[in-house]
Amino acid sequence: MNKDSMIYLFEWDEMCEDLTDEEYGKLIRAVSKYAQTGEKSTFQDRMLRSNFKTMIKATDRFSAKYKEICEKNRENGKRGGRPKAEKPNGFSENPKKANGFFQNPPERERDPDPERGRGRERDREAVAAPPRTTLTTTTSEEIVSSWNDVPCTNDISSALFPDQRRDRTEMAMAICGGLVQFLQLISGLEAQAYFKDRDVDYDWFVEPKNFQNILEGKYKEPRKKKKEGWE
Repeated sequence: MNKDSMIYLFEWDEMCEDLTDEEYGKLIRAVSKYAQTGEKSTFQDRMLRSNFKTMIKATDRFSAKYKEICEKNRENGKRGGRPKAEKPNGFSENPKKANGFFQNPPERERDPDPERGRGRERDREAVAAPPRTTLTTTTSEEIVSSWNDVPCTNDISSALFPDQRRDRTEMAMAICGGLVQFLQLISGLEAQAYFKDRDVDYDWFVEPKNFQNILEGKYKEPRKKKKEGWE
């Protein structure tokens, strides 16, 4: 064996508690000699002989384990050293989530039918944009009549209305939800304090930014007077 150390088990103290110090000293010396050279001592006393057999069996187990560790270390040395330990956080070079999928998923496969993809884009646009209400002659006359009945609005002519204001009017009606809601919004202009001291032009009314401000109620308060000069 030729080892320079041995394992001592505290349970041996309990196992040999009936021995005298002298007997126990002889027993430990015999186990130490066996661990170093493999030579077995002989004891005439039956208890010493029994304890010695038990102790050297444990020594043999530890010796075999020691040899196994040495052999693994030699093999690792031949392969370039101990295998690299995993990172403390448990992630590898290509980290995976708990469900087994890569954190950086592979690129989506190209759709073999590009037209189908464009069709999906058109469908999304259709959902995002409100449906437009077609502006007919009758609808135009209703809008003109309602607009001209509001005291704070500048009169417009039904003859010019369809050609000059069609697109913005159709979009405005779509945003409101239809003709009825659009006419109600026109009728409500008189109640908004911002227009008490000014006239509203229809072109200004259907301009997208202004129309959105009216919908959001930003003209319910009076106009703020500008400060003249410096204090």
